[in-house]
Amino acid sequence: MRELITLLLMWIGQTLPGYNVDLPHPTVIMLHPQELINQYHATSGAKTNHIEELWAYYNTRNQTIYLRQDFRQYDPWHQSILLHELLHHVQYHNKVEFQCINQMEEEAWPLQKQYLKEFHNIDWNYDQLWYLMISTCPMSPG
Repeated sequence: MRELITLLLMWIGQTLPGYNVDLPHPTVIMLHPQELINQYHATSGAKTNHIEELWAYYNTRNQTIYLRQDFRQYDPWHQSILLHELLHHVQYHNKVEFQCINQMEEEAWPLQKQYLKEFHNIDWNYDQLWYLMISTCPMSPG
């Protein structure tokens, strides 16, 4: 796993040259899907009841990536999930400022798509409306 993290961090640095990727590796913890959801709820306050929707998340408080225990490091999709979370680690350590946590996703989804295409020739055509919803800050009432 260490080698994969190193490779993905180097690729992030080449693809997004404004970031310092010479960083300590994050802690990576593998959890049963239900434990992953419970941990996510406990640390983020966000709610999801769909186990299949949550594969991983990055906790900025302890610089830890939580992955489902069925993560397979040689699977292209799983590698892209780790890449996505590693970008959040890079964003955090580069002190990127966001108006809200959702804005962290603005870079992560397109980067994940690019990685899948460049490394594995996989076209990931995610739903653009969903992407807009999860990468945009909620509007303030008023």
